[in-house]
Amino acid sequence: MKLCPRCGAPATDDDVFCDADGARLVVDASIALGGETAPPPAVRGGVGCPSCGHVDSSAVANASAAHCASCGHRLGVDRVTPPLVPLGAMVAGGEVIAARGADDFVVRMPSGDELTLAIGTEDGLALEMAALDMLGARPGIPRVLEQGDDARHGAFVALTPPPAGARRLVGDARGFTPAHALDVLASVLDVAEQVERAGFDWMPDKNDVWSDASGAIALSRLRIAERLAKGARLDARALLEALGSAFVPLPAVLLTPAFIRMIVPHHGVDVDTHYNLDHAGADLASVRAGLALPPEDAPDVAALCDAGLRRDHNEDAVAVASGDQWAVLVVCDGVSASAHADRASKIASLTACDVLAHFARSGDVATEAASRAMAAAIRAAHLAVCSAKVERLTDEPPGTTLVAALVRGRRLTVGWVGDSRAYWVSKTGAELLTHDHSWANDVVARGEMTEAEAMRAPLAHALTKCLGPLEHGDEPIEIDPDVRARELPGPGTLVLCSDGLWNYFSQPSAIADLVSAAGEGASTPAVARLLVNHALARGGQDNVTVAVHRHR
Repeated sequence: MKLCPRCGAPATDDDVFCDADGARLVVDASIALGGETAPPPAVRGGVGCPSCGHVDSSAVANASAAHCASCGHRLGVDRVTPPLVPLGAMVAGGEVIAARGADDFVVRMPSGDELTLAIGTEDGLALEMAALDMLGARPGIPRVLEQGDDARHGAFVALTPPPAGARRLVGDARGFTPAHALDVLASVLDVAEQVERAGFDWMPDKNDVWSDASGAIALSRLRIAERLAKGARLDARALLEALGSAFVPLPAVLLTPAFIRMIVPHHGVDVDTHYNLDHAGADLASVRAGLALPPEDAPDVAALCDAGLRRDHNEDAVAVASGDQWAVLVVCDGVSASAHADRASKIASLTACDVLAHFARSGDVATEAASRAMAAAIRAAHLAVCSAKVERLTDEPPGTTLVAALVRGRRLTVGWVGDSRAYWVSKTGAELLTHDHSWANDVVARGEMTEAEAMRAPLAHALTKCLGPLEHGDEPIEIDPDVRARELPGPGTLVLCSDGLWNYFSQPSAIADLVSAAGEGASTPAVARLLVNHALARGGQDNVTVAVHRHR
């Protein structure tokens, strides 16, 4: 069994990082030592936060319910302990003034100089010292000042501190520009290459890496996972994921989905286990090249469809079209429990988009109501999915949700089946334009449950309506979509999305905040990318699709 050294959450022996806060997991010391665990070193003047290092002088001993006044991290039990026993000549008389993590601390010497004190297992610290010795004197790499063993705290190593002017990634990375973030990760890969050449696999903690304004990095620790076998390569994916949470959500969401995919763990998805430093360098160069492209044109309509971080294929689909004074947007989310959900969503999105675009271009707009055209487009999409010839690999026929929007001048018409959504965002507020066809909404409408009760139920997100034969079997009948029309009062942003986005940001105000964060002059592709990036940064549990229209 392993425990998170920050939040205390349990994990399996195979887990490396805590799902809750991204901290490196450690073996439960209370089990290994028969229920007794040595308390951490004392921090002068109060309790040192193991997450951010903040010293709270108001905290008292045995503050089991206390939280860090700076970052809110729980401080834990018995954080104030007797003074640290002498740890050798080099640190004799030194005083712990801050905790950077569960196993390294800042010590101030009587001379006023500071050093890093690392505490750990003898074998683990021996690997770290061996790697430091192999690297030699290099900028940003700590040097070993003293090593030894303490009866109370175990093996220890005293290291030179990061240089003056360097700041720790944790917290500080939020203020990085996208270019600075890429420079820092490039410096990390440079150090990793040196570590690999020395014959080691580097497994840093995000608390160990510091940076200056130029993007150069310095280390307070050099944690080594193992010695590399001859010809073996360092695990670059594990390296980047170990540091990734320092860049999430900012500045990661300002970059590209490809960047987030590099630094956020891909739980439950088969990934390339041979992802090495060459691959990481090429991916980073690709992201940097994308930033260097000329400014995007500013189309009124843009869309982005991403598989997410925990699905091995994409069952979402999107289609958009636009012309003089009109725009069409369609988002579909294939029902994952059905067969060929990806084909169903693609067929439905293209069919509905084609029908609506034809209507918008034709003279029919002068004689036919847009609401009837919307309903006809969705019924056409339903029949197209029902008539598609697919090989049934399961007993469940295909099905998909659909939400579509037609903007003609100042007139907006929205139609939907299922739980893909449409939001309208303007300076005067934000509004959810659709109503999910879900079990939770149905029981709330019937007065059988409150919304809170329904959303806690296992069937909360179960669909009560969709397109395709999953809805009506092999004998297709007409679908009855919901359609809504309104006049747009002025400029604003129309957002259509699958539940891969709104599961994280369901309230209209949350969607409005994301759109606003893109900036008033942001292009529609930039807004779409930012929305998808935020879903990925929150975990990317599902496929995520966004279509955006900027109404001027």
